[in-house]
Amino acid sequence: MKIQLHADDFGVTNGYNNDVIKIINNGKLHSISLMANFSGFAHAVQYISKNKEIPISIHLDILEGKSILPKRSIPSLVNKEGYFKHSFFSLLIYYYIFNQKQLRNEIKNELKAQILKIRQALNLYSISLDGHIHIHLIPFIMDELISLKNEFNIVNIRMVNEPFFLYLKSLKTYFGIGLIKYIILKMLSSFQEKKLKK
Repeated sequence: MKIQLHADDFGVTNGYNNDVIKIINNGKLHSISLMANFSGFAHAVQYISKNKEIPISIHLDILEGKSILPKRSIPSLVNKEGYFKHSFFSLLIYYYIFNQKQLRNEIKNELKAQILKIRQALNLYSISLDGHIHIHLIPFIMDELISLKNEFNIVNIRMVNEPFFLYLKSLKTYFGIGLIKYIILKMLSSFQEKKLKK
């Protein structure tokens, strides 16, 4: 079995980018996911433009950093400084308690802005997607991504299907919030996989 190693968060900072580039140059990394909304974006694009053999995914983010769109366009997602204000779970709670239609529209528009920024910077014909902290697995977000499939020629969306295993050093991972997160992601991936196959 051939193992493919992947790095998320490319574009967060120049320093992080340089660390990832070192691993690529050592032949130990096979693909990367690029974020559009952090300070290392221009540096990351410069590298990718000169090294087109490395497979690229778009790493969508509505949980950390600054938004692409201005605050007035997505007031439910960002604080007064324009930084994303929700966690994975608070986003779910906000959606089911407050205005679902407005939040969906804001999320869709911000995700479109991030996809467009990366597609234009790299002249991408087809798009592969994944989400920061797996936000793309949230059902109403996945629905919006599926609705954008033809507009952006989305050909791949990453699923999460990690096996459950235990060894001494991993015990703390599967207690408390770690176990809850594992179960939720497993359930969401199973549900979304069926939806994507349709």
